[in-house]
Amino acid sequence: MDAQVSSGRSPSANGAVEELPVCNYQVFLSFRRPDVRRNFIKYFYDHLIGSGIVAFRDREEINPGERINTKIVEAIKRSDICIPVFSKDFASSAACLMEAAQMVESEKPILPIFYGVKPCVVQYRQGTYGTAFIKHEGRRDAETITKWKNALANIAGILAFELEDVDMG
Repeated sequence: MDAQVSSGRSPSANGAVEELPVCNYQVFLSFRRPDVRRNFIKYFYDHLIGSGIVAFRDREEINPGERINTKIVEAIKRSDICIPVFSKDFASSAACLMEAAQMVESEKPILPIFYGVKPCVVQYRQGTYGTAFIKHEGRRDAETITKWKNALANIAGILAFELEDVDMG
């Protein structure tokens, strides 16, 4: 389903203001692809779309050649609600952590789903979350790591849905 489109204004190269389409989403989905893509996310996304909800999922909305981070940040800003799906390996993805931090920074309503992982594991970076952060700390600056940790702690403190990891195929 296509995003709702409204009009935005942007200066062109020659200084004239031109109208640009602006996409608006009701839901922004954030998830770690290998963990949940083939089962839960597919069914969840299909049900959102089938219910007439305009949802952003990167595979459907980002075209080859587009700047991924820019597109993601804009999609979060243009979404009514953000739904991060925390799974076992969510924290191993710098992109997922960046999305979580952007959700908090944008002050959007957040409805977390914990899929096969408990909120306390996310909040206190236990198990695979702790291991992932040890790896990130060797590659990222301290400010970014702190921002990611704070975002996870913030989101994990929100009343959420907890689901077991089940095969939906």
